[in-house]
Amino acid sequence: MTKNTQKTVSEFQWFVEPLDPNANEGIARELARDCAIDSNRLADKNQEMHDLYLLRGHKDVTSIKLAAKKFGWKVKFWKRRGFKAAIEVWLF
Repeated sequence: MTKNTQKTVSEFQWFVEPLDPNANEGIARELARDCAIDSNRLADKNQEMHDLYLLRGHKDVTSIKLAAKKFGWKVKFWKRRGFKAAIEVWLF
């Protein structure tokens, strides 16, 4: 990975939005294992607000994605570049 690529990747933040109570409880439990719970209320480009958990990187994304599939949680992943930009749905 080049220096420029590392800089670009580190500029992004990833979030997960629980879309049901079971997902909310499960995500909080998963993130609490590493003492990494950081919840946020952020706006998308249409100024709609979303209650999100900040993910520390691809490791958290993968962990939550696998748990969501295993337990049937309804979730949506988001990303943003920088700290002040609007969030965008992250499809992968």
